[in-house]
Amino acid sequence: MGTYAYFFLATPDELGRAFVGWRRPLPQRAERQRAQPFSGRPITVLCWLPGPADAPAPAPFPAADLASRVGYFPTASFKNLDPLSLGELVAIALGDEAWCERIVDGSLPPPLVRPDEGDRGALCELPTAFLATVAAWTADDVARVADAWGQVALCDWSPEDHVDVLTELRALAGRGLREGKRLYYWM
Repeated sequence: MGTYAYFFLATPDELGRAFVGWRRPLPQRAERQRAQPFSGRPITVLCWLPGPADAPAPAPFPAADLASRVGYFPTASFKNLDPLSLGELVAIALGDEAWCERIVDGSLPPPLVRPDEGDRGALCELPTAFLATVAAWTADDVARVADAWGQVALCDWSPEDHVDVLTELRALAGRGLREGKRLYYWM
């Protein structure tokens, strides 16, 4: 059994309509008090979620509905693609190691935050430069990036799987450019 990661295309307006109850993040992460999950002791965490003073939290909807909501959009889904491996792919594609760190450490602001879990649950908007770069890849580029990514990614995929994933992602990115949509990742 594994976890599925979804890449999907949407405009910011479409994203807001599909993720009803999710809210816009704070401009910068803020310190919040939470209970430590195991001990129950109060801890301070950095969070993108607006607090009660920032905006009232709407009622959340069940997580089971999220996969069906993402399915309303042009989508590519892959099993066992974790945020670290995604960060490595973005870093390789853009030639910028900082992208890997930003995706993994939570410093990349999410487009929307889940009202019931703060900034947990990976929903991120991938950079426009990534969308354009992936859409422009040739078959040779896909093979080269798949080889580089396969050396650092934590996915338990074969080299052919990496090529297949990137080929599908390239098609989705091309459609995103043609339709003027943004590329999002949700896991």
